[in-house]
Amino acid sequence: MPRLKEVPRSEADESVLPLYDALFGPDRDPVAEPGTATGTPGDWWTVFAQTPPLLDHMVSGFGLFNDPERDLPSKLRELALTRVGFAASSQFVFSQHCKAARNAGLSEEKVAAIPAW
Repeated sequence: MPRLKEVPRSEADESVLPLYDALFGPDRDPVAEPGTATGTPGDWWTVFAQTPPLLDHMVSGFGLFNDPERDLPSKLRELALTRVGFAASSQFVFSQHCKAARNAGLSEEKVAAIPAW
């Protein structure tokens, strides 16, 4: 259960509704009927729906993270985000960023060592 308010379909900005449809099914309220097809509760999306421009940034590839003048190197960024997911006991964040860390070039050995940091 998230600590922040989730945005039900009836209160969501129109720009959020196509994402809700794609993740939860057409016309389904993800707050009243939580859960995605992959088994996650889906509350990450419904909390970030409070700020539609930020949600759009996230689902469109984290464009702000791809600015080499302002960004950490991808390996460092993913190492930090993966560790934060583990430390916060967020299985969703941890698993998603383990994949991203591998894609950024971290070895399997380094990814496996993150919990023992």
